Amino acid sequence: MAYLAFDFAGEAPHAPAAIAGPTGFTATEWAVIRLARIDPIATVRPPSTLGGLMRRLFGLPAANRLADPRLEALRQAAVRCRHGRALDVGQMEALLAHGFRFEQIASLFADEPVRVR
Repeated sequence: MAYLAFDFAGEAPHAPAAIAGPTGFTATEWAVIRLARIDPIATVRPPSTLGGLMRRLFGLPAANRLADPRLEALRQAAVRCRHGRALDVGQMEALLAHGFRFEQIASLFADEPVRVR
């Protein structure tokens, strides 16, 4: 059996890696935005009792959420923007509380977010 030790003691919990492009999204955040392009709008709705019953009855998979609340908030915003839905005040406040800036949030609404290599 192999063992690989990772030393994360020196890192802050949400310290951004290299800032990519003028929007300031990290590489991980860009991956979340790209993956959100294939997510249906139903993945951002809160689970309902009827939905849970239908999933169990027909064997449908439940929507997977990201473990990191910061990345999950970004994924939900990217899915909403992709489907032409506006963000409400609570969602905007959640993104700002997680450390995203207005410029970053506005870039999600662009047809293709700007990314400089």
